This record gives sequence, structure tokens and C-alpha cells, in this order.
Amino acid sequence: MHRLISGILLTAIIALVVLSSQAAFADTNRSFVVFLIDRVAVSESEDGADLVKSVLGLVSMLKDEQPYVFIDVSEPTNVIGPMLPSSQEFKTFQDGIGGWLASTSPAKDIDLLGAIAETSFYMDGTLAPRGSTIYLITDGSGREGTTVRLASLSSLFRDNGWTLVSLSLPETSSKAAEFLSETSEQLGGESIALTLPNGLKNLVNKILKDEAKGALTNLGGGTLSPTDVLASQFSILPGTSEANLLVFKESSNGSLRLSNPSGFEASAGDRTSSFVIETPFVVIWRLIDPTPGNWQINIRGVDGSVSTSQYTVNKYTPILESLGTTPLNEPVTLTASVSDGQRKAVLVEGVQLTARVTSPQGGTRTHELNDNGISGDAVAGDGYFSVTIPPVSADGQYIVELELSWSGFDHRISSQGEFRTQAFPSIDVTMLQTEDLEPGVRTKIADVLVHIQGQPFAIPIDQITGSAASNVNVQGILEVKPERLLNQGRAWSYGVFFTPEGEALHTMILGLNIEYLGRQYTYSSTSVVLSSILPSLPIQELLQAVVISAPAVTPPVTPPVVLAPGSYWGLLAIPIVILVLMAAWVIYWLTRSRPYGFLYNDRSELIVDFANLNRGFFRSLLSKNSIWGKELNIPGFEGLSFNFTRRRIDLYNRQVTTNVRVNNHPLIGQTPIQDRTWIGTQGKLYSFLLSPSQPQPQGGAAGDGD
Repeated sequence: MHRLISGILLTAIIALVVLSSQAAFADTNRSFVVFLIDRVAVSESEDGADLVKSVLGLVSMLKDEQPYVFIDVSEPTNVIGPMLPSSQEFKTFQDGIGGWLASTSPAKDIDLLGAIAETSFYMDGTLAPRGSTIYLITDGSGREGTTVRLASLSSLFRDNGWTLVSLSLPETSSKAAEFLSETSEQLGGESIALTLPNGLKNLVNKILKDEAKGALTNLGGGTLSPTDVLASQFSILPGTSEANLLVFKESSNGSLRLSNPSGFEASAGDRTSSFVIETPFVVIWRLIDPTPGNWQINIRGVDGSVSTSQYTVNKYTPILESLGTTPLNEPVTLTASVSDGQRKAVLVEGVQLTARVTSPQGGTRTHELNDNGISGDAVAGDGYFSVTIPPVSADGQYIVELELSWSGFDHRISSQGEFRTQAFPSIDVTMLQTEDLEPGVRTKIADVLVHIQGQPFAIPIDQITGSAASNVNVQGILEVKPERLLNQGRAWSYGVFFTPEGEALHTMILGLNIEYLGRQYTYSSTSVVLSSILPSLPIQELLQAVVISAPAVTPPVTPPVVLAPGSYWGLLAIPIVILVLMAAWVIYWLTRSRPYGFLYNDRSELIVDFANLNRGFFRSLLSKNSIWGKELNIPGFEGLSFNFTRRRIDLYNRQVTTNVRVNNHPLIGQTPIQDRTWIGTQGKLYSFLLSPSQPQPQGGAAGDGD
């Protein structure tokens, strides 16, 4: 009886102390934390009071700026609070919560749904903001109720943005646990079993997740006897503004000692900037602006399982610079910086920033960014980390997870960004003539198609440009003219004309410079070499001259005429012509270049050695400098042909129905290929190299010849 009277007096004193605070918080915009506690169930639980104290210590540490309210399930109209954790009223109540929990009313029927309803009426009357949470601590007794009552409560909680989290005591039966889980789910929350130590860790992780503050980092643990000592180390990164070390214990006994990187006890030198919260089943160290480095904690005197975890707040955050929408099949430059909460931080010593890029199909690749002025980074030491990644070929959204770390610290700071890829306009160039361009004569040398993934795309005529530079001081006029002008001065089909002023070699490049999807976009074609150097004596003219200069053959007449000995030269004209033609053919054959270069598949395996290809005598004789794709026995190459000269190699697509891409551009007609040119067909990718990338196998030849 004396115990009951003491508890009632204590409750009355606390209620009077906090009565004046209720009006002050009636119009607050900070979400409420409401503890709805079944004091009867807590008093009957073996560790009930210690669990409540531990839960209150954890929640008030994680939510230290929100008003707190305490309500007894059996007396839901008797409200204590609201109070801020920093107020004296809260500290007074927290110190005396053991007496409040022990001063239970005589046992009577408990109505959990009724208590929840009364609590929601109080919250509605005090205009509790969205995000307010009710923590129900009970063993599930008094779970009588109807689905209608739960449905109406669900609607009220949903409309006001409140949630209910059930914290079930160890004595909770399976049926009661099922009821609490269903009730919490209906009211926007979840049910957590207060097991030791995992239940308390689950509660912390839920709060961190709801507050978007990450999750606990496990530092280790084990099962101890009272004489055992558990030593655990953990790293604190540079830029850490707050570190929280949590030690979860299965028993209320035990002690711990925390040492900073210099080996001094944190309790001795860091009390001014740090503090500790000790509860029966969890001890919480909060370190403000801790020294970066390796800290150590020693735990002794605990009988049972122990688990240590860490939760830090770092002022550094890696931020991915906005890319907008980037073009498909082109390299992408990722740029990121590190913010210290107010401005960009310039970090140098031992810093690593990596990007894990996940494609729309789920594939992941990791790239290391740098601030050294290389691999896509523009300026060294400016605080911007960059890397240029290979072209991406899938259309859609890419997720970029940034990780900031320091060498020597086993911890990382993460953030997430994204960018989107989409097909952009490009141009296909079909060359019509590249050699024997006559100086002073305007010649159409190419057709150009502007398209997006094969579909024609009309652009203003001033957005496609071309340039030609010669190897000597000889100029030329390059013109890009629309084949058919559409509305608003746009076209998608263009002709390219070139007028050389003299004999020279000219390098031509065509390009687009347009604004597309809100960004300025530039696209350049592969360079093409044009020749206006005329041969001194083409082989055709040589053959004509030989034929014209040959003596005429006089047909025989009847009767036969006996010729003088000096007249037999006329009979030698035909053999002379044949010999001259053969000599001309030999000269022509000798001036042709032999095939050269190597073709590798996407596994870097040698497929073709053009110089040692076994072609057969007649093919080598008749087409010394040309190789037909069907000679290579590669699926998809049947309609191709390779033409070799000393200065260049041309690849022709003789069958327009064959789908071949060169450096990811459709091959229509002819295009020059160079060292490390990519050739794709039928889903396979091949690379052309001028020199072998690996030692050749004995024999050297590829292909099966005739």
C-alpha cells in the first residue's frame, strides 16, 4: 500500500512539473514522440523496467529535438508532457521513471485499441504534426477489438501522417505478437521484439532509416563471462562531426573504457565535448568532433552476449555533378565534388573517390575518380574529381553510387546520384569519290544522312558543318548542301561538294553542332582523306598508248605472196603487243600493295592475319590488294571487301542489306579504317589492328583459303 501511494505521489509531482509545458508545445511544428506504456505488463516482466529505460535512452539520443509524451495504457487520459529531452522536466521524469513504472494501478481489463484511440484523440487535439510516432510497449494483453475499430484508426493515422511502432516484451505470446504486428502494419509502422541485444539494435536501425541517417555499422561482439575482456577497434574518418558508439549488453552489469587514437581515455580528456548515456542494456558514447584515427573500446564484467556498433555523422558528402541526359555510344565524364555542408572541400591527403555505375539492365562497373588532371579531370587539385568512362550502349537511367574513403581507414562515406542516356542525332557519311579529284573542278564527294538510330532527323542547315585541311599550302572549297529543304529551313539529307585549288591531300571532317534535350551537343564524323593528286600516267593511258603505237597487222591475201626477208617484222606485231600488255600488267601488279593488318575478336583472339592469309594463286594474282569478306569465313563479312594501298585501307559494303557498323556507325558504301578500328556485325565485335597485340601462333596464317 505504501508503494502504491508513493508511486501516485510521484506521478502527481511529475504531472504538476510538466503541466505548464503543454500549452507551450500545442502549436509546435516538431513531430511528437509518444510512449504508450503498458505499466502492468512492464511490472510483471522480469526485465521490463530495465528494457523501458534502455529504449527511452536510445530513442531520446536519436530524437533529441522532439517533444516527448508519456501515457499509461490503463489510464490513457492521464498525459505526461510534452517535454524536450534537453529540459529539466524531462531529466526529472527520466530519473524517476522507475517509480512511475512501479506505481501501477490495480489489475484491470486492458483495452489496447481503446488506449491507442485515446492517444490519437490527444494528438489530434494538440495538432501533432506529420511524422509523429507512438511507441507502444506491451506484452499484447488486452488485444480485444474489432476490425472496424482498427480500420477507423488506420484512416486517422494515414490522414495525419502518424505511425505506431509496437515494442513487444519478452513474455509476449505468439498470438499477441501476431496481433501487434498486424496492428502496427495497419497504422503505418512495424512491430519489434525487445530481445537482447538484437531487438534494441533493430529499433536503432529503424529510427536511423526513418530519419534518413543510414544504419548502424557493426564493430563486433561475442559472448563473455564476468572475467572476460572484449577489446574492439574502430576508425573515425576525417571530417566526422559526431560519432556514436553503442554497446548492447545482455546483462545490466559490466563496464567499458574508451581510448582515443593517442591512447588516452575518452572519459578523461573529452568530457567537455562528449557525453555518455548509460542504461541497463545499452551504453551510448556520443563524441563531438572526435579526433580522426583508430579508437579502442574495452568491455569487461558482462555475463552474456555483447555487441558493439557505430553510427557517425560526417560533414563530408560526395556529390555527383549533374550530367543531364547524355548521348548513347559516347564516352561519359563523371565529375563529383565533396561538400563539407556549406561549401566545396578540397581534399588531398590519402583521399579516394570511386563510382559504382549500375546500368538499366543491372550490370555494375566501378571506376576511380581523380583530382590529378588526368583521365577526364580538367584541373588538378581544384576539388573536382573526374573520370571518363567508356561509351554506354543501353538507353535508360544509370545509378551512380559514390564512395569516399581514406587510406588507412576501414570506413566509407556513400551517396547516390544518377544520369540518363538517350540516342542523340548523328550523321552517316557515304563517300562517293575520294581520289583523282581534278583541281578547279567542283565534285560531289559524299552523301550525308542525319538520323537518330536510323530514323531521319531534320536539322537547320547551319547546324551541319564541314572542314578540309591540306598537307601543303593548297586550299579547297568544301560545301555541304541540303538535298531537299523541308519547312523552317531544315533538312536531313545533304550532299558534300569539294573544289580543290591544286594538287594536294586534304583531310575532311563533318560535324553537327546543335542543341538537343536542353544541352549543347557536338558530333564529329570520322576523318576522310581526299586526294587531288593526279597520276602522271595512269595504267589505262599506258595500255592505250601501247595499243595505238603498235604496227597495224595486214590481213593475208590470196594468192600468197612470198615476202622478202626484211618484211617479216609485220608478223611480229601481235606478239609484241601481247608482251607489252603483259609488261604493263606486271608493272600495275607490282605497284599494288599487299594486304596487311590483323583482325581480332572481342576475346582478343587473332582471327585473320591479312599478310599471311592463304588465298590461293589466282586470287593473289588477280586481286593482290583486295580481299573479299567471303575469303575470311566470318559470318556477316560476306558482303564486305578490304582494299589496301600504301596510305590507307578502305572497307566497302557491297551488299546494302548487310548490317555492319564501323566504330559504332552504320557502314553504307565505303569508309576508311585505321589502327584499332571496331567492326561489328551479327552481334559480334571485331577490332582491326596494324600490328599484332600478342605473339602470333606458329604458322601465322588464318583462314582456309580456297
